[in-house]
Amino acid sequence: MNPFQDQLTQLSEQLQQLQEQLAPWLDPDALKARQAQLQTTERSVERLQKQGYPVPDELRELKFRLLAEIDQAEAARTTYEDLLQVLRSHLPSEPVPPIKPAPPSRRKPKPRKPPSEATKAATAVSLTDLVQAGLLQPGAVFVRTYKKTELRTTLTETGQLRLDQEGQATLHDSPSSAAVAATQKSQNGWTFWQLQGDEKSRNLDYYRKKYLAHETQR
Repeated sequence: MNPFQDQLTQLSEQLQQLQEQLAPWLDPDALKARQAQLQTTERSVERLQKQGYPVPDELRELKFRLLAEIDQAEAARTTYEDLLQVLRSHLPSEPVPPIKPAPPSRRKPKPRKPPSEATKAATAVSLTDLVQAGLLQPGAVFVRTYKKTELRTTLTETGQLRLDQEGQATLHDSPSSAAVAATQKSQNGWTFWQLQGDEKSRNLDYYRKKYLAHETQR
């Protein structure tokens, strides 16, 4: 009798449970539908802006929600594939639940690399971490010229970014959220926003890397 059979069975059951929990996010048809809905929403926003009409809050919220759901679907698929890779490397003879194949694409997919430890560490850094480390001070202003318009956002004492636009102020927990709200396009906020008055035009990612370097040396 194999003394490890019970553990192998438990691992297989846990993986099956994880697949069931991630199933809504692993469905390529649902992801394709969200992407199509996002494109339609973005076109509607652009049409309203060109015609000089205000963009309804419901439309903005729909766009942000779709962006978040698409990111979550991608994260779920990456997580599940990483788990399958680990399981196959240690248990090559064990059957694993298959992933539903993605719909065919016109573009040749690029090989996906697993996230590095540096990438995982970078995504865990928040603006609050930078403030607490003394790298940034509340009240710091970050700017970016986009389509011949200067965009501005201010770092608050709570580690959020306050975006003043069209006479309205909104608070954002992440640089990317503020950048998306300002441009109505998917953006990497860490590389988008630059510290005002910095002669070298250093962006938020510069301070994030500086924070990570300091944490690594501790």
